[in-house]
Amino acid sequence: ALERVRQWVPMAILRVRAPVAADHPVKNPKAVPMHYLGCLIGITWLQQMLNNFAWVPLTAYAISLELDTAIIGSLFAAHVGIRAVPNLVVARWGAESEFPMMFAATAGSIAAFYFPTSLWALFGFAAGVGLAFTRGCVTLHTQALCDGDVDLLGRVSRQCGMARLSADVLGFVIPPLIYELSGWGGFMLFSAALPLLYCILAVPLHRRAHVKEAAPLATEKQQSSPLWIDWVMGAAFVGAELQGYLLNAAVPTALAHGYGLPAPQIGAVYAIGCLIAFTYLWTLPYFPRRLRKHRPLNAMMTYFGLTVAWLLMAFALAVPLPAPAFIVFLFFFIAMANASMVVLLECIMGVGDEKSTAKVVGISEVWGCLLGMCINYGGGALLDLGIQAPFLAAAFLSLVSSVGLALALGRRRMEVERDPAHGAGGPELGSRSGALAMAGLRMIVDRAEDFIRQELAYRRKGTSGGAGDIEGAVLPAACDAKVVEAGAAEGFDGAGDASDEPPRAEDGAGDIEAAVLPAACDDKGVEAGAAEGFDGAGDAS
Repeated sequence: ALERVRQWVPMAILRVRAPVAADHPVKNPKAVPMHYLGCLIGITWLQQMLNNFAWVPLTAYAISLELDTAIIGSLFAAHVGIRAVPNLVVARWGAESEFPMMFAATAGSIAAFYFPTSLWALFGFAAGVGLAFTRGCVTLHTQALCDGDVDLLGRVSRQCGMARLSADVLGFVIPPLIYELSGWGGFMLFSAALPLLYCILAVPLHRRAHVKEAAPLATEKQQSSPLWIDWVMGAAFVGAELQGYLLNAAVPTALAHGYGLPAPQIGAVYAIGCLIAFTYLWTLPYFPRRLRKHRPLNAMMTYFGLTVAWLLMAFALAVPLPAPAFIVFLFFFIAMANASMVVLLECIMGVGDEKSTAKVVGISEVWGCLLGMCINYGGGALLDLGIQAPFLAAAFLSLVSSVGLALALGRRRMEVERDPAHGAGGPELGSRSGALAMAGLRMIVDRAEDFIRQELAYRRKGTSGGAGDIEGAVLPAACDAKVVEAGAAEGFDGAGDASDEPPRAEDGAGDIEAAVLPAACDDKGVEAGAAEGFDGAGDAS
């Protein structure tokens, strides 16, 4: 009994302090030095702060100068539209492009400090802050810092998501307070300091020499050209962003005109929503095992949650329900949007190298910026049709996006399962694509296999094994990376979440090769037959 107590107490303490690590141990976990992780979280926070901090002070200052509303609208159009430039640049030159962009932001703030009433200086400030939209560079830094550790990527991505949410909360509090206390000049000094601080924190990450040399996680060769599923993930990420833009255009009007909330209370509602989403991401690893799904199932569930949130908000306005009910549905949307964006970014970073990630994130964000301008104007136009119109339109677009993402992931799953000998390109599935996509979705739901690990193993086969090489093209990645598959078989899905599938240990829990590796390692003939088109259940592929 004393021996059992001695063994149980340390494990109980570990479960309280780090339940994921205690329940699902991983061999030789990588540790990131805290000062590098602090720099990454710092530039993530600063980049998100630079996205939002100019809206309220610039509007107030433009009104104090008695500028026309058309000019104010042009200022913000320039601010949003020029965000396409840093995304194009990062797709071409990588993370090093963040330095000229931040210097341009500082230059715009200095110009507006010395020429506070000149219209060209105000446009320079708005455009300069728009050039500080360097999310693609931050994504490359995150990918480089994790350097091959899929589990670490999940944890760091979640921490960066929390940093963005805290910046969203403070971005609508600190800048207006500085403008109120020190005027336009003090706000411009604050604005000039943020990009410089970003550059200071980014220097150690560049000196670490991983951004330029980052390889795909757990792969031996780089593939600089993104695959079609990478573009789908990028489009889904931008789709979640665009829904956020539409939310910002529609919700303040709904709260003000539909429920009579004053502007300060509307800002407080947004801040509380971001805090709730922050808490959700923070406590996610501590959720019960059945509530933590593996990639990409968690991405599909949170993305579909956006559609549910839009429909609930539209229903609350149509009935109408009391304001607290509408606000709860708004909080649900904010939490689901941030969670889905975190997972989608994990998938994009996890399966690509530096060049392909920069291309996918950069070009996707370019389209996001251009479409965001249209949505900001379109949301206001839809309000003329009724207060529920933007919410119903957003629900329809969100539903189409969710279904498209799910079908694409199902199709990709079947490509990986049915014909690994084709390599990274995948086979042509023809007219049965819809049925095969549904079959792939059932496999995603039934099997707790991580998307990133599966993609990496599949792409590695495409570059290392030919169609006639059974061992290189048919055997699963467990034959090449037993430790990774051992973790998956023990119930660890690669994102800090425990899978629902129990460990397979028919031949003894301590024998990794016998209990973890699938039958392909013992009976190559069966898997060779599967590669030739026989799926093992009596049906020809």
